[in-house]
Amino acid sequence: MMAASLTSCEKAVIPDDISGISLKSVEVFVEYTAAKVFGEIRVSQNPERISEVRVYYGTASDALSKSVKAAYDTENGFSADITSLEDGAQFFYRVDIIVGKTPIEGKVQDFVTFPKGPIDLDLPSGKRWASHNIGATQPTESGGFFAWAELTEKTQYDWSSYVYCKGAMNKLTKYTLRSHMSYDGTIDNYVELLPQDDVARKTLGEHYSVPSYKDWKELQENCVLTAITVNGCTGCKVSSKKDMNNNKKFIFLPGFYGYYNGTSKVNDASYYWSSTLYSEMESDALNVKVMSDIISTRGSRCYGELVRPIYE
Repeated sequence: MMAASLTSCEKAVIPDDISGISLKSVEVFVEYTAAKVFGEIRVSQNPERISEVRVYYGTASDALSKSVKAAYDTENGFSADITSLEDGAQFFYRVDIIVGKTPIEGKVQDFVTFPKGPIDLDLPSGKRWASHNIGATQPTESGGFFAWAELTEKTQYDWSSYVYCKGAMNKLTKYTLRSHMSYDGTIDNYVELLPQDDVARKTLGEHYSVPSYKDWKELQENCVLTAITVNGCTGCKVSSKKDMNNNKKFIFLPGFYGYYNGTSKVNDASYYWSSTLYSEMESDALNVKVMSDIISTRGSRCYGELVRPIYE
């Protein structure tokens, strides 16, 4: 019997060589309406075999109906920007390495975009919380550091630079409760920030304010607090207790360590101001320490701390 031979119209199909090619790492950086998928590819030899890297995505794990071509080179890995997403929504994605015409499919993973504020957390007061800090544009950014009752950032945070004193903690010129703590013996009995000294109100408008100590307590008592890491930033996810799986009903408090003391950061936790003075020592104001939880505490008014606004 004669062996079969190829006719002039037939060509041998040589399979693409996909050996030694795999995903080394995949990460995602999430924003409100966009995400960046990036990572590295492991290639044992001949990286020019890779013709394309593509990210497929969609709102269901079995329906990745959209895709975007990733930028790729052997030195910097791959990177793809996914835009025009819905805020506060879950998306699924997969990274494919295409060798010639043969795709090497990656694992299907997911991410959740941040919801835009002000965010309803089903609090008894009906107040809503901003989705990022004053001075930030995204929830995983620290934003600015402000001394209590001050409206601008500084390079030094201590009593010598504090606006409402004359160089010392017992020479206060505003928010005074006892004459011996006042520069000239005058007391005003203000225990909450006045509108003109509220950096949230001044920055965002009259419906926003620095949350009071009572507002922070309400948040603690009526929400589910979870330590998570997003975009490489560790912080506290605060979700509605009534609807904790709703991607529209959570905020993220980033754990950027340190309020300032002079010009140095204190690296034990992330501190957020309240609008409430500490009545037993008016050189301090009430704040919260954010790690995996929200812990009530107090700090010197001259320190620079973070501000997460509230809306009503």
